[in-house]
Amino acid sequence: MRYCSECKKEKKGFWCDFCKNNTGNNFVLKIEPSIVKIRLHLIRMTHKRLGVKKFLFRVFVGWQETKGLDSVKYPEGVYIHRTVDREHDKYKEIIISAETGEITRNVSELLSQHIPNKQKRNSDN
Repeated sequence: MRYCSECKKEKKGFWCDFCKNNTGNNFVLKIEPSIVKIRLHLIRMTHKRLGVKKFLFRVFVGWQETKGLDSVKYPEGVYIHRTVDREHDKYKEIIISAETGEITRNVSELLSQHIPNKQKRNSDN
C-alpha cells in the first residue's frame, strides 16, 4: 500500500488527491508468517599491524558445514563464533548446533594455554 507522507492517506500515484500535491510516499508491507531458513555463511575479520608478521586479532562468525564424523553428529552444520586476540592473550569460541540451537562448545581461555582440537585429537591416539 502507498500512503501520502504528509496527510498519511492512501494514494494511487505520485499525486495525493487529499493534499492536491505531488508528495513523498510511505509504503506499508505485509509479510505473511512462514518458516525460512537463513544461513549467514561467514564473516571474517583480521587485524594486522605493519611490521608484524602474524595477525593481532581475528574474528570468525557464521555457519559452517560439518565434515567427517561431525557431519553425522551435526547434519545441518554449526554456527561458530571464534575470537583470537593475540595482543591481549585471549581465545574464545562458541559452537552452536544449527539443527537444535544447543551450545555444544563454549571455550574462553588464555591464548597461550589454548590447545587446538587437532592437537588434542592427535595426542589421544
